[in-house]
Amino acid sequence: MDANTLVQIFGASLSPEPQTRKAGEEHLQQAQVLPGHLVTVLQVIVAPQLDLAIRQAASIHFKQILSKGWEPKEGDLLQFSKEDKEMVRSNLLESIAQSPPLIRSQLSETLKVVIYNDYPHAWPDLILLIVQNYSSQEQPRLYGALTALRILSNKYEFKDEDERQPIQEVVNLTFPALLQIFQHLLKMESAAVELADLMKLICKTFWSTTYLDIPQHLLQPPVFMAWMAAFEELGLKPVPLE
Repeated sequence: MDANTLVQIFGASLSPEPQTRKAGEEHLQQAQVLPGHLVTVLQVIVAPQLDLAIRQAASIHFKQILSKGWEPKEGDLLQFSKEDKEMVRSNLLESIAQSPPLIRSQLSETLKVVIYNDYPHAWPDLILLIVQNYSSQEQPRLYGALTALRILSNKYEFKDEDERQPIQEVVNLTFPALLQIFQHLLKMESAAVELADLMKLICKTFWSTTYLDIPQHLLQPPVFMAWMAAFEELGLKPVPLE
């Protein structure tokens, strides 16, 4: 099913006319098991020319079917091919960066499902994608990278010591640049909520990473003191107005 047909089906599923809406929902139910459906839905989500209501409906549908079918139980009809999964992994961070906040929240939930199930064995280049997006001057792209890192740190927050080994590598590869980003954001005079959201993600990532154990990288006195100085500076900043 191509993207244009799928857009029409999403439009029908939002119709105030009960019969039209029911027909649209039935078409979606039938389409979700087709090869490539998950990828086509993602294409609809990120299409800026489409009505926001259509894109939001697509993002909700995407979250629902991905949550059910990413790691299906034996006998489940809803399953995705390796090719479809790889396409989603390759484009999910970019999709978050391209989407408005209303849709971004839905995609962040799907990102959590993928990271929890696939990192590190099936998504070893996730850290590379995060680091690549770090260097962007665009706040939406930075938000996507920080969201992924926050989810990744949260995955290991309550793990036992023998299960926390992957977080050591994550910290080694991402925290030096993360501290620089934090320090840069703190120097900005803007009181925008978007800026505060970025710093909140950084704080939550640090919290999850250090909740049960402090990674070796952060045990270096100069590194740890630099982080504490940044948190102190953050505490002195005024709370942004909603």
